[in-house]
Amino acid sequence: MAGPAARETQLSGSPHFEPKAFVAALPLLVCLLAAAFLSVRISRGIYLGDEGVACVEAWRVTQGQVPVADFFDIIPPGSFYVLGGVFRLLGPTILASRLLGLAYGLLLVALVYALAARFARHPVARALALAFLIPFGVGAWPFPSHHWAVDLCQLAALWLLLKGTDSPSAWWPALGGLAAGAGAWCMQDQGGYAILAVSLL
Repeated sequence: MAGPAARETQLSGSPHFEPKAFVAALPLLVCLLAAAFLSVRISRGIYLGDEGVACVEAWRVTQGQVPVADFFDIIPPGSFYVLGGVFRLLGPTILASRLLGLAYGLLLVALVYALAARFARHPVARALALAFLIPFGVGAWPFPSHHWAVDLCQLAALWLLLKGTDSPSAWWPALGGLAAGAGAWCMQDQGGYAILAVSLL
């Protein structure tokens, strides 16, 4: 029968679970899970509502048509120009649209991670902020919706404006203002409310 010294030697030489290391890595693990969820949902069936609108209007932009002058939509055209640029590079396909949707999702994960790291000191709090992106993120609608575009612009604007509070450079708040304006150009109500809220603050 092994004595206490032998048991202590066996325990010290064996790999053991480090709770602190796991907790510290938790936000990054949730980031990877959110990114994996996006890639799994990219092959879902076509959404004839918003996805059809996004693709058709972006295709019209690539044909040289001008929003309001040549066609009308209740959604501002900001997101159509982004998808239209992707169509010019990769062709007007559902795959090109879904790849842009995947890029939107990865950028959203990165921006939420950056903001959570700024506001939440504890890793579990940061992980919880990221966890909401898994069921409710771009994977729910795996295409470049104007909703994701305005969310991206607003998160980028917030990050840039906060960055401006840490730096004497005027470039950060200027870029934050441009990002906020781009959000309103993608979705008038949500983008406009964010500009009003930031102005009041």
